[in-house]
Amino acid sequence: MKALVTAHIFGGANHRTAYGIAKMFLMRNGRKLRINDFNAACPFISHIGTETIEDIQEWIEHGTSQEP
Repeated sequence: MKALVTAHIFGGANHRTAYGIAKMFLMRNGRKLRINDFNAACPFISHIGTETIEDIQEWIEHGTSQEP
């Protein structure tokens, strides 16, 4: 997710694409995101470039991120 968002692969929709790919990857591996709505996920994803891998993992597993 972080790489897709920060690489700016597309002219637009990097955040939505990263979210969709993460959901699909997890689903194919028997897991799921706790946040099922992109609009609810957007605040976290919009700042994902500054998040640590541990924060992203926490968000994927629990729908929350660690506070600084």
